[in-house]
Amino acid sequence: MESCPAKSRARRTSGSRSAWRPASATPANLAVAASGEAVIAVGGSWGTLSEIAFACRLGRPVVVLDPGLSAQGEGIMRAVTPEEAVELALSALAGRSAEA
Repeated sequence: MESCPAKSRARRTSGSRSAWRPASATPANLAVAASGEAVIAVGGSWGTLSEIAFACRLGRPVVVLDPGLSAQGEGIMRAVTPEEAVELALSALAGRSAEA
């Protein structure tokens, strides 16, 4: 038995008789979004997009490192460099601490 995350079973190895797919990546994406005080999204596809959505729902600041997903909304910032992404995330967290 092997894990087969691909959309079709055609990608499984030739000697395998069966394959299974994980039921859902949603718990893992929620865990990623909830595990930190801020989220820096790098690259991305559907999983990254769901992590951004979870982070927003949890009230976490989100920084998307360009070129990245074109996610927009309250609490979502964009950065050109990794250093800028870290600075934006830390600034957002410092702003929240000052408000509390």
